[in-house]
Amino acid sequence: MGVEANRATLARLAASFGDPARSEEYFAQYDEACTIHGNSPEPFGHAGLRAYYTALWAALVDTVLLVDAEVVEGDQAAWRWRVTGTHAGELLGVAATGRTLELAGQTFWRFGPDGRVLERWTVADALGLRAQLGLEP
Repeated sequence: MGVEANRATLARLAASFGDPARSEEYFAQYDEACTIHGNSPEPFGHAGLRAYYTALWAALVDTVLLVDAEVVEGDQAAWRWRVTGTHAGELLGVAATGRTLELAGQTFWRFGPDGRVLERWTVADALGLRAQLGLEP
């Protein structure tokens, strides 16, 4: 698999992100042996990925993923992105506010030979999200 297959994986990730009817499609883009960095103090695998996004998508509904920039080269890719959604469930210990929240960040991927994600590194504006939730001044 090459760059075009990796672009197709990214397109499927973007199209299925946050859509409850397509969550299995989202998770299928990740290899069962994947390693996810940056969403918690310690890296986690496929089961952790599923748990993380299941909880996030329960708290932040009507999500929209906007990819502001994409670079794909060889077996690696990068995105600069923004996610918006309605705060409809507990998030970071804060009960639903009904407000629209926005989280911005960057993600880097490494793909396996079958085009599925083997490793992912994400850095997101957690301080900005905490401020939107009233946890930071």
